[in-house]
Amino acid sequence: MSTSQQNIAAPLPLTVVSQICRKAIAQMGWRMMEQSESQFVCKESLSLSMLLTYPVEIKIFLTSEAQSSTQIEFKGKVFGVGPIQSGHLKGQMGKLINCIQLLIAEQSQSVSTQQANQQSQNRAYCAHCGIALNLDTKFCPQCGSAK
Repeated sequence: MSTSQQNIAAPLPLTVVSQICRKAIAQMGWRMMEQSESQFVCKESLSLSMLLTYPVEIKIFLTSEAQSSTQIEFKGKVFGVGPIQSGHLKGQMGKLINCIQLLIAEQSQSVSTQQANQQSQNRAYCAHCGIALNLDTKFCPQCGSAK
């Protein structure tokens, strides 16, 4: 049996990363064998390209590092040994990790956009020079005009 293990970190809370993992597994077309909030077992679906390889099984473990950070551990295995099975395992694990990382990046970008929008709503702008001002500022520190 060939095995592989890899870890990545996500700058998102465990509950969000858990949803992302479910979505990535579905996008890959894999079967969900077991699932909980912090652990998944998924298996590659059979396809015509699998004439020389066995289906890959990957266990995903999520660990909350902080309020907004999650460690993701991947443990994969495939029946059989040798370079073909090992390469297939690493390739499929890489595809799943890439899919998860893309979804994490999309989610992180949407969160930072929302935060930027909230911050811009809490600011005023000088009508003369366009510099951002705090809401309690009466005069622009750059051009001196009234708000």
